[in-house]
Amino acid sequence: MLCNKGINSILYNNLKTALPNTFFKGCMNMKRVVSLAIVMCMVFGGFVIMNPMISTKAKGETPLLTITDITGTSGTITILYTTSDADNDNLLTCDWEYKIDNGQWKEIDGGAIENNDPKPPGVSSITWNTTFGTNNLQDIENLDIDFKMKVSDQKPFGTPQVSYNSPGGTISGLTWDGTNYYSCDIDTGKIYKHNTNDIPVSTPYNTPTRSYTGIAWDGTYLWSCTYEDFGTIYKHEMDSSLTVVGVPFSTFGNDPTAIAYDTINGCLYTYCMGTGKMYRHRASDPTIRADTYNTIGTYKGLTFDGAHLWAIAWNPNKIYKFTTTNDILQLVATFDTTSDVPGGLTHGENYLWCGDTVADKIHKLSNTNAISDFSEYSNFKIDNKAPLSPINPTADPSSWSSTNSFNLNWDNPNDLSEINEVYYEPTT
Repeated sequence: MLCNKGINSILYNNLKTALPNTFFKGCMNMKRVVSLAIVMCMVFGGFVIMNPMISTKAKGETPLLTITDITGTSGTITILYTTSDADNDNLLTCDWEYKIDNGQWKEIDGGAIENNDPKPPGVSSITWNTTFGTNNLQDIENLDIDFKMKVSDQKPFGTPQVSYNSPGGTISGLTWDGTNYYSCDIDTGKIYKHNTNDIPVSTPYNTPTRSYTGIAWDGTYLWSCTYEDFGTIYKHEMDSSLTVVGVPFSTFGNDPTAIAYDTINGCLYTYCMGTGKMYRHRASDPTIRADTYNTIGTYKGLTFDGAHLWAIAWNPNKIYKFTTTNDILQLVATFDTTSDVPGGLTHGENYLWCGDTVADKIHKLSNTNAISDFSEYSNFKIDNKAPLSPINPTADPSSWSSTNSFNLNWDNPNDLSEINEVYYEPTT
């Protein structure tokens, strides 16, 4: 990029005083008479000056990002940027990379980025500790570096990121087997298998019509609970007919509405609306009750993510996160949910998914690590090289031994950064 190129002039009386000799690297001497000589050099403004290399462009609800400046000293520098978002969601910077001169792009360790909390759209900043971790960039002021990053759309926990139509009339349960999602519907009395890449595409299983209210997967078998006989649990083969394995057994309370399988402790959890209690089933024999828990709301879905048990409730509309270490249920977090009457909950591909019986939808929910939309990269050049010397400097008049005022003229050299100041040194 050509910056500030052209004919420039200054009046000698207004020239700044000389700076230390370290600023005069590469300067050109201009000698007009024996009594006086002036040394000039061009200096870029600040520690680093940034020039945009890639502009951002909206794609639907994609956030926009523009890096505006970088300031600081070796070790920690501040990256200033502006953002906008059609949904006005909080935005988080991510995917930071750098390269030196014409080298390869390298990822920046997330631990090196500070002050990176989700922020509302507008003017923001983060700091980069250039000496942190494996990057360890020493003497950054002597390097020419390209820096780029993105921002992501950070939605509140439990907010639907993507919503799909449910295949039946009133969705009542969800689960994931590591490859595919499954739902059950209390109106149609069916269990559906969903195409992972296209959730609305589903296939109903050829099973007897039952009032399914929840489903869970244990790594081998599918489990379902129904309102039949006040509450019945079925164990199914994962075949085309979901063949029932063994003898169905009764729940520990009336009207079960949620079921989950704890893969760590190897046991089922169920919730029964008739008693308002949650139950842990014995691992060796799920027909035997191992524990009973009071609940905070009416649970409409349970799921296990490999480390925590989750419950989604109606009245109040909340999502609860529990630990189950040593079979002790401990509440560790509570989140709001926008589903008026949820119907089922599962954890798949690092996200929570819930059914919505009012909207007849399946929602993919945001979580603490959720990123729904990326901006394009904003890529800037950190220009740490001093400009070349002034081109074709001249003085008018050329001899000023008896003159206390004169003009200096020159052409600015090509430079990635804008030429901000000119320094001189009068000598005799």
